[in-house]
Amino acid sequence: MPGSVASVHRERPLSLRLAAGSVALSAGDVNLVLQGIDALVDGPHASHLGELGTLRDELVAASSSLFAPPLRIEGDEARLLRNVLLDLTGYQRVELTPGLRELQQLLLPV
Repeated sequence: MPGSVASVHRERPLSLRLAAGSVALSAGDVNLVLQGIDALVDGPHASHLGELGTLRDELVAASSSLFAPPLRIEGDEARLLRNVLLDLTGYQRVELTPGLRELQQLLLPV
């Protein structure tokens, strides 16, 4: 899997529906998350490779049409996405955009 999807990125915005609410992310925000997933997958202690790959595929392939329902992120996917954002801000030292900070707030455990 490493390197197999690294060149794929999103060119359109993405709406996400989470248990705590909805958020619209720019293509740049989604691509930052995709880069974070790639870094986790390529990392020396990578875990949940299959789940991360599935989440990545969903983020890339989800419709960007305003008429399509938002991509639902629930359960394990929400946990994985929260971990990706934590890795971005921690180990990878990336400053989150306002859209990703909003997503991070929606992903906080209740």
